[in-house]
Amino acid sequence: MKEGGKYILGALGIPKKTGDSYQTTRYRLGERISEPTPLFMRALAEFFPDFHPVFLVTRRAEEAGWPLVEEVFGYSPEKIRVPDGRSESELWELVGEVVHQVKPGTRLILDVTHGFRSLPLFTLQVGILLKEMGTAEIAGVYYGAFEARDGEATPVFDLSPLIELNAWTQALATLAKLGQARPLTERLDGVTVPVFTQGRPLPKPPAGLRGLSDVLKGLSDALHTLRTREVFELAKKLVRRLPDAEGELDYFLEFRALVPYLQPSFKRFAELAPAREGGFEGPAGVEALARMIRFYLETEAYVKAITVAREALVSLVALEAGEDHTQEAARRAAEEKLNRGMKGDAVSEALRPVVALWERLHDLRNDVNHAGFRENPRRTSKLVEEAKELGGEAAELILSRLA
Repeated sequence: MKEGGKYILGALGIPKKTGDSYQTTRYRLGERISEPTPLFMRALAEFFPDFHPVFLVTRRAEEAGWPLVEEVFGYSPEKIRVPDGRSESELWELVGEVVHQVKPGTRLILDVTHGFRSLPLFTLQVGILLKEMGTAEIAGVYYGAFEARDGEATPVFDLSPLIELNAWTQALATLAKLGQARPLTERLDGVTVPVFTQGRPLPKPPAGLRGLSDVLKGLSDALHTLRTREVFELAKKLVRRLPDAEGELDYFLEFRALVPYLQPSFKRFAELAPAREGGFEGPAGVEALARMIRFYLETEAYVKAITVAREALVSLVALEAGEDHTQEAARRAAEEKLNRGMKGDAVSEALRPVVALWERLHDLRNDVNHAGFRENPRRTSKLVEEAKELGGEAAELILSRLA
């Protein structure tokens, strides 16, 4: 296989019983019908003449079927010898053989029709692996359904949506684990944008979903760049957009099966919005900071969690002093009060828990934000442990004092 090449990758099967022959049939893909052939790969090569066949062959399949392959194609196509896949070690060997052969820039059509045991399934999974690693693009996945043949031809099932389903799986997992929404919004846009550009008939244009996607993109970017005010504003906007967007999910067949996963994904971001009314400069803004800390801890963004926790304590002290915590002068005064308390100056009984937490958080934040360039920097495991502990304490302290 060559770099940048186009290939049909599939396994060579063997007849079910000794003495049986490969069954000849015509295959139908859309409006096209192939010439009679005993090998589905030959029909795919007819449907996609720019793609070259590559067979995965076990020892038994090669012995039983390779002479027929050469006869049908008129030459000896490329082949990759693989084990039967009878054990976990053989399955990993199979993966390694295919990954080694496929070069960067390859376009693949996957034939999942034939093969010993789980070979077709692993053909699909290896194709997905190559796609995720950026080595190959999957141009299609096809199954020749001989059992469903009619009088004229055997239907070809286009299973390419399995690749899209995997992309949805990855997008939802990325959101759940990392809090990054862009892979999900790309999937949403891929379904909803054609409604506006191609006139797909629907009860009404899905303006709610399109708007929600735009808000999610902005909110995700704001979270990952620590734009706290924008997170506050966009999370509130998301809450307002959710009812219309969720009502439009049922318009799309692509979304119906994913509703149990899409709705919690949307709502997880919506939970960044404060429960109380008001602007960012008041209690609602400080509550939003506490919710951000929790979000960062849940998505293992420990540096961001500690950075926001430190600023949130300053905001809390300024707010409790009756000031606008977004103003520089108010923040400077609050920070000076916390630093004096940390140095032993007298502070009110009510402020002591905040000062105690500030002292521990102050040192951790300096260690984190100076990238370990200090004497006796924490080891990573200790840093993560303290980030979880102090970040959690900061969020809990803020929410309890706002209650």
